[in-house]
Amino acid sequence: TIGGSLEYTGAPYFAAAAALRAGVDLSHVFCDRTAGGPIKSYSPELIVHPLLASASPGDEAPEASHAARVEAGVGAVGPWVPRC
Repeated sequence: TIGGSLEYTGAPYFAAAAALRAGVDLSHVFCDRTAGGPIKSYSPELIVHPLLASASPGDEAPEASHAARVEAGVGAVGPWVPRC
């Protein structure tokens, strides 16, 4: 799952949690740095990667190399993805 921000943490959580309920072994969430803490607190079963840069100017670029190393069979991208 990719998406989320400080104000919008529910959609990435629910998408990843639905995947777990559907029977996947691992569910990764790639989210904004500010959304990582809240999403991690919702469920210990999710693997949260707070790597995306927020929409604020002056922030560092996301570390896409880590995201590229996760092998996934299916992905979900939310309607709100921070602009880098």
